[in-house]
Amino acid sequence: MDLKKVRIESADARYALDAACAEVMDQSESVQQDEGQVDACYLTQIVRNLAGEYFLMKTTDAKPYVKHLLQERARLVLKSKYRPPGQPR
Repeated sequence: MDLKKVRIESADARYALDAACAEVMDQSESVQQDEGQVDACYLTQIVRNLAGEYFLMKTTDAKPYVKHLLQERARLVLKSKYRPPGQPR
């Protein structure tokens, strides 16, 4: 599944996520190979929603894994790419 299709509804805008509108702050790929043949390719992204909250998203074989990140955790992971809530894109 395409990570851009991920949507999480929440009454609190901080915890809502529309990945199509989210800013990708960091991205990495991991490839699983067997005897030189690619078996799988997984994408991991840390995205920032419009409220300035961060989410970890990963592709999996079934459905995307999505987890909200606390600001402290996002700051540790993103280092210089981190922006606090309220700071525009």
